[in-house]
Order: sequence, then structure tokens, then C-alpha cells
Amino acid sequence: MPVVIFLRTTMTSSPPAETITLWIVDDDPLFREVIIEAVNQSEGIVCERAFGSGEACLEALKRDFAPVVMLMDIVLPGGMDGITCVESVKQISPATEVIMLTGIEEDEKVFKAICAGASGYLLKLSASEIIEAIKDVVAGGRPMNAQIAKKVLKRFAELARPRGDAFNLTGREREILTMLMDGSSKSDIAGRMFLSRFTVETHIKNIYAKLHVHSLGELFSKLYPHPVI
Repeated sequence: MPVVIFLRTTMTSSPPAETITLWIVDDDPLFREVIIEAVNQSEGIVCERAFGSGEACLEALKRDFAPVVMLMDIVLPGGMDGITCVESVKQISPATEVIMLTGIEEDEKVFKAICAGASGYLLKLSASEIIEAIKDVVAGGRPMNAQIAKKVLKRFAELARPRGDAFNLTGREREILTMLMDGSSKSDIAGRMFLSRFTVETHIKNIYAKLHVHSLGELFSKLYPHPVI
């Protein structure tokens, strides 16, 4: 049976507008207790519900007032992990800000959680840091631990590089591809590489052929298929 903690016995009316309502989804009961106590002692935030599984959270979300913020563990019991759960949460309540929590640093899971709609990503550290993150996300911020932010920036930097190597481009073709992605015109490229415009156009035709595209727009789509956050 999924673990569910009910922290408020009635849901007959919406909470005051100035109050930040919070739900917690985490299978560690001790961690839930620590965060619930810290949150409810802080000003302007009230933890209404806590769940031990994503399935239990989604069932409640279909019936009750959605919270302003949700803390979501990335590793959950059962068939639904935190990444899958946050996708469903955002479908039911797009306005709910979801902060992912994790005890480990995994680059791919961090990226997937953000692409799924998470508004922040924190390591499970101090309760005070989590409370500050809740306030920050409501104010429009995107809270992340320094370690997590570093990994996210690294991941996006990798995505931002033109992936010419995967298409067997020559060294000169990769140079031209990089300049095209930077917004350089054919004339600019020709001048910077001391080539004729005709030679540059020939290289670009070869690039298009190797990447199976017919325009600069298709080229961008081919090289940058991931959503921009």
C-alpha cells in the first residue's frame, strides 16, 4: 500500500493567496518528517500533504487543490519514478512548481527531470536550504545546488556544440559548420577562411548532403533536437 500522510483534514476551501502550499513526494518517512516540521515552522509556507509514492500523489492531485510547490524525490518505489511523476503532475497542474530532490548526482537524470518540467533540482542537504528554494521558485527563480548547476551547464554546453563529427565531416567542413551555426554568412566565411564564395558554397552543399538536409533551418533542427529550457 502506498504511504500517504494527510496533514490537513479538510479541503473545503482554497488556502489564503499569500500562503505557499506544499506537497512532498518521498519514500523516506524520516526525511518527510524533518522537512514537514521545518516547513510548518517557517513563515508563509504550509505543508498540506506528503506521499510515499508518485501514484498516491497523482491520485490526490486529481481530487484536491493543487499545491503551489511540490518537492519530488527522483527515486520512488513502485513503477513510477520522479521524472515520470513530474511529467504527469505538470499535465494535471501546469502552474505547480516542482523541485526535484536527490541524494546522488546523476547528470542524465538531472537533465531529464528539467526537460520533464521540473523548476529546480536539489541535493538532499539542509532543511533550511530546501525552504529557501521553495521561496525562490515561487519568486520566479530556478533553484539548484552549485554542484547540480555545474552539471546542467556542462550538459547544455555539450548540446550546444555542432555535432559534425557524427556525420563524417572533414575538418574544413566542421569549421564551416561551426561558423554557420554562429550566424556567419557565406561571404563572411569566405573572407575568414581565405576561400572563394564558390568554394564555400560547395562545402556547404557537401555538409547538407552528409546531414541529409536542404536548408539552414533543417540544419539547426538536425543538430539541436533538444528542447531549450
